[in-house]
Amino acid sequence: MRKPEMLPKRTALIAASAVLALSMGALAGCVSSGGADAQRIAELERQINELKSQDSNSGSSSAGTSTGGTGSSSSDGTGTSGSTEGGSGASGSTDGGAGTAGSTGGGSGAAGSTGSGIQITDATAQDFSSRADTLIAEADAAQPGADFGARVTTYMDFEQRFDALDREIDLYDDQKELEYKSGGLGWEDYRSVKVQLDYIEDRLDYAMDSLELRFGIDD
Repeated sequence: MRKPEMLPKRTALIAASAVLALSMGALAGCVSSGGADAQRIAELERQINELKSQDSNSGSSSAGTSTGGTGSSSSDGTGTSGSTEGGSGASGSTDGGAGTAGSTGGGSGAAGSTGSGIQITDATAQDFSSRADTLIAEADAAQPGADFGARVTTYMDFEQRFDALDREIDLYDDQKELEYKSGGLGWEDYRSVKVQLDYIEDRLDYAMDSLELRFGIDD
């Protein structure tokens, strides 16, 4: 839409054109007889040309302003997009921080005496862990024979030994629970011992499952 200040100029241009047309019509027959009329027509043409030139320049200036506004809007939009991308970069940094934390967790696991982040610090739990290591090593080294009856006998022997150690661990766990409930053992100490015992029992269960699969026993 053209701005209001452009209307007077266009009105003047239209009026001048009308005057020129009337003058030229009226003086058409007199051009050859007088130089003054010819000069007047030339002056009117010059004025109209000036008005046209001003109107054209004003239109170009208005269009340039509109284009500049669009460019500014585009620039602002780009800036906003850039900020958004910057936010994504910050998110990426956060992800990197999470990765570093993960690495720290791995280091903690490496520091654990069991290689899984569980440190056996309780004296009785250490004894259970040592006995479990020996029993698991024997079970892993056992080879299933061709005779199914012999395989069952070997499997049952290991099962009894595993169950016996597991029962001892359960009894010790119950003892520590009673100490905690009676107030003789703090929660953190009880929780620490329980975690150690659970870890040993999990190892025993895994070893028995592996033995069962290798010997082809559906227990």
